[in-house]
Amino acid sequence: MTLTVLVVDDDPVMRTILRAMLTASGHAVEVAADGAEGLARLVHETTGAALPDVVIVDSRMPGIDGLEVVRRLRAHPGTRDLALVVMSAADTDADVAVGLEAGADRFLFKPVTPGRLVTVVQEAWAARTAGG
Repeated sequence: MTLTVLVVDDDPVMRTILRAMLTASGHAVEVAADGAEGLARLVHETTGAALPDVVIVDSRMPGIDGLEVVRRLRAHPGTRDLALVVMSAADTDADVAVGLEAGADRFLFKPVTPGRLVTVVQEAWAARTAGG
């Protein structure tokens, strides 16, 4: 199954890596360079264009961080049902809990392997489309 994934990360190298991994797995990938751009694209897209199936956000970005992006997407009527994945280099239980409490469906640790990335994206999408 081909999914459309929006990657929101301030690191251009990470955006390139994630795009390559997801594209190699047959998914369509769009990117945003920070939280503000990601939110603008998603809120704008709710006015007519198709939303992505899954959004991956880096938890730590300057300006609007990934956790705030997730909170705002969950609060917006047009995006509250999106499958959301928070990604972070932090790998403590507390970091995972904060991401999930913000509204993420899944949490992804860096460094990311292609297999784990694809699995988490598919799990987040499946959980959201199955109603939880």
